[in-house]
Amino acid sequence: IRCSLINCSLDEAPPYDAISYCWGSPSPSHAVFADGASLPVPQSAQEILSSRAADLTTAGVRYRWLDAICIDQSSTSDKTQQVRLMRDIYGHAERTVVYLGEPSLSPAESFVL
Repeated sequence: IRCSLINCSLDEAPPYDAISYCWGSPSPSHAVFADGASLPVPQSAQEILSSRAADLTTAGVRYRWLDAICIDQSSTSDKTQQVRLMRDIYGHAERTVVYLGEPSLSPAESFVL
């Protein structure tokens, strides 16, 4: 997965999707390439980004906020600052996508809340 990062205030952000997901294992096991740099991400983050990549072919560019990429995971101060903003980050999102993992039920057994 390859992407580009933009840095902007919430008030100036383009419409974006905020993605919430289960981190799973605390050790990132996959990589996303952002502006040429490799960023380690948990498997579930890689799965949701891969599954949402199809949106790009039909909707043009989509902006997404994903904590594993948008928060500097090596910086305690950045994580602290961004966690304080989570309510606003999700509140300003055009859509919030919640990803709980790959379905374990057959389509006939699954349901939508």
